[in-house]
Amino acid sequence: MPLESTIICLDNSEFMRNGDYSPTRLDAQQDAGTLICLQRINDNPESTVGILSMASKKTEGRGVELLVAPTTEQEKILASFAGMQPTGTIDFCTSVQIAQLALKHRVNKQSAQRIIAFVGSPIVDNERSLSKIGKQLAKNNIAVDVVIMGEHEENHDLLKAFVEGANKGENSHLVVVPPGVFPCDAIRMSPIMNMGGGGDFTGSGGSGGDAGSSVEGGGGGGGGMFAEYGGIDPALDPELAMVMRESLMMERAAAEARAKAEAGDSTDAAENAAALATATSEASAPEASSDSSTAAAAAAAGAPDSVSTDEITDEEALALAAKLSLESPLGSEVGERAAAAAAETPAAALGPSSGSAAASVEGDEDEDVALALALSMQESRGPDREQGASLLASVGLDANDPLLAAAMAQLPPAPPTAAEEEKAQDVQKAGENSESEEPASKRAKEDQS
Repeated sequence: MPLESTIICLDNSEFMRNGDYSPTRLDAQQDAGTLICLQRINDNPESTVGILSMASKKTEGRGVELLVAPTTEQEKILASFAGMQPTGTIDFCTSVQIAQLALKHRVNKQSAQRIIAFVGSPIVDNERSLSKIGKQLAKNNIAVDVVIMGEHEENHDLLKAFVEGANKGENSHLVVVPPGVFPCDAIRMSPIMNMGGGGDFTGSGGSGGDAGSSVEGGGGGGGGMFAEYGGIDPALDPELAMVMRESLMMERAAAEARAKAEAGDSTDAAENAAALATATSEASAPEASSDSSTAAAAAAAGAPDSVSTDEITDEEALALAAKLSLESPLGSEVGERAAAAAAETPAAALGPSSGSAAASVEGDEDEDVALALALSMQESRGPDREQGASLLASVGLDANDPLLAAAMAQLPPAPPTAAEEEKAQDVQKAGENSESEEPASKRAKEDQS
């Protein structure tokens, strides 16, 4: 707040007894004057404030009176408010001229000059004289603030012309306080406390505009000088003001913490999304390579399936039959038995027709056909041969088919069983014994001869 000397002109006419402002116009005016006085002095200790009463009663020989000259002592100012009583009628033009004279004799000539006038009764002066006085104030660099508290219809146009004449560099304001609104609240939100631009201000809402314009609206604007105390004047109630200040500080800190937490959450979410995208892109490359390698392996593994029966060899047919037998869903026991049977069959013994038959079976049927073919090669095992024939019948093949029978005929016989091997060994021993006895009989005959 700049260094400033202020004269507060109070209306103490008989009209100030009205109760449209709680408790009366005079008391509400005194509260508003006290607010402005404390705000000016607290903002700048060198600023001065004076009090002037505008009512005059010629019958009693009383006129406009300067109650307190511009001073920094708050006690004198508050005491002048307490001794003010409503009387007579307002003399606005005379009051403004006396206030101008008091500011001219201020102690600190470097301070700015301002007149704040409260009007709550009809003004008897005409618009021309008011405009003339306003221009004179602007010439002397004196700012003017006017607060209308009642009698709005009679005073609004007159005081608007006065403010327009005194306005210089947007330093003058007109504040209209509607009935029922506390003047302190209206002034706290007005440009008078916020030192805003010139213009009209309606206390029930809105903000000031350019001088000469009628801007009306809600009680907008800044929070005034006591915004950090929640609108509480620390000079009037220090404890409540400090409590409100601490509460506002805690609320502000909590809001900042929430804002930081939200910003941190959004940053973490962005980082997690970026990390997820990076991991996904990195994982997609190995999967693609593994898919390609799997496809290549599957193509390589499936290559024999696509080989025609004319190109497959006997060894490949035998190996393929053994593989299909091992992968058969009939069980590990049957698969192992089929694989053993296929391994016991020498590959050289298979002819071209047998190889073609095996390849055709593998190419057209599933593992059950190969298993049946392997089991049917064991001629000496009746149950297995019968099982192979039944398997061939289950897949739609005839075991008595000439082509299949020709292929089976060229297969070598199954290896002898243990009983057959034992019988063969006995026969071999008997033959050896007969051969050893024949030379002895010959020698005996020769000796006899």
